[in-house]
Amino acid sequence: MAGVTDASYRQFIKSIAPEVIVYTEFLSTDAIAYGAEKTLSMLDFDPALERPFIVQIFGSHPDHFVSSCKIIEEMGADGIDINMGCPAAKVVSSCHGSALIRRTDLAASLVNAAATAVSIPVSVKTRLGWDTLETLIPFCKTLVEAGASSFSIHGRTYKEKFGGEANWDPIYALKNEVSVPVVGNGDIRTARDALEKIGNLDGVMVGRGTMGNPWLMREIVDTLQARQEGIRAAPPTLSEKIPFILQHCELSVRSKGEKRGILEMRRHLSGYVRGIDGAKEKRERLMHAETMRDVEEILCGV
Repeated sequence: MAGVTDASYRQFIKSIAPEVIVYTEFLSTDAIAYGAEKTLSMLDFDPALERPFIVQIFGSHPDHFVSSCKIIEEMGADGIDINMGCPAAKVVSSCHGSALIRRTDLAASLVNAAATAVSIPVSVKTRLGWDTLETLIPFCKTLVEAGASSFSIHGRTYKEKFGGEANWDPIYALKNEVSVPVVGNGDIRTARDALEKIGNLDGVMVGRGTMGNPWLMREIVDTLQARQEGIRAAPPTLSEKIPFILQHCELSVRSKGEKRGILEMRRHLSGYVRGIDGAKEKRERLMHAETMRDVEEILCGV
């Protein structure tokens, strides 16, 4: 998730559920190939806290895929994931993300360029199709032939963006047609959702459902390992959340410095206080926090 899954968030999620695989924000292969300092800094990770570490990339130039994938491998990543699913207008207009669903030949050439350039696995994240479901299986079969090692499929077409309910049936059908792992994505908000939707798939991918509730990942891991839903614990109280929230803030400050670290934490802090008594007042105050001390005073009343 762009602007969300930075190093501090990945490390925070892994501290809650070490079993999960974390992905970077999607990064431009053009920017990596040209040595853009800001983008290259987003490849920094802590091997002790983030493995398996997967870098998600986007772009449309095979040569840039080759050079950027080599850089990513040299920096120690465990895998590369190509984003062919983002529906954002700016991304699609540049023939990136979901636009590649309509450019099978180009999509295959990008996968092949990446897969032949590096020895680490190259996976693909995409959608059910552009505006129809019939293209999903042939599209993915072509990408397997090009070198794709696995897929994560969001259960909506490009045209549907994030509207309506995610449709997982075509994802189950795809799993029966390809020889590589297939992971489902879309509308996983509870552990029950994960249990009910996983079906014949190799896993589930969770994005927006973790916003404000990273503890969801622990519930999902425990539920899927048991293959049954246990007694759901009551949502954590603010006092129970505070140590984790401060831990996330500390990770952000450690990687980005206090000013920028707390500034970028605001999007998370807003979600962390959702549903508690006095949430509105605390959220308003947290949106103006500038230091760790500010956050501690607002949350703890010290």
